[in-house]
Amino acid sequence: MMPGIRIALATLAFPMIALAKPGMGAVASDASPASTAFALAHLGLIIGMCAAVAVFGWVIYRRSKAPNFEREFLEDMHEEEQQKKDEADRSKRKANGSTQGEEPLEPWEKPADWWQR
Repeated sequence: MMPGIRIALATLAFPMIALAKPGMGAVASDASPASTAFALAHLGLIIGMCAAVAVFGWVIYRRSKAPNFEREFLEDMHEEEQQKKDEADRSKRKANGSTQGEEPLEPWEKPADWWQR
């Protein structure tokens, strides 16, 4: 490996060595192949972790945009059941002779004249 690349990688991995004064003992030009490999390994690890986070984010985004067929099917079934229930309520009201202005009551509601009974 070229000495310039070694020095650059050693500077990335060990910035304090690169900033050291020549009289302090270790300088960036003393980068060994082991320190270069260490710097490359850590750079690869950091880049790999960033790529994993990006892929994870992309998968989440893609899943949120994909159609959910099961949910749509259940919603359609619920709408059909609701329509059948509404039709049955209308036919009951028609058979009982109640006025058209009344709305069907929910199961938890009482009729308006419950207190008169």
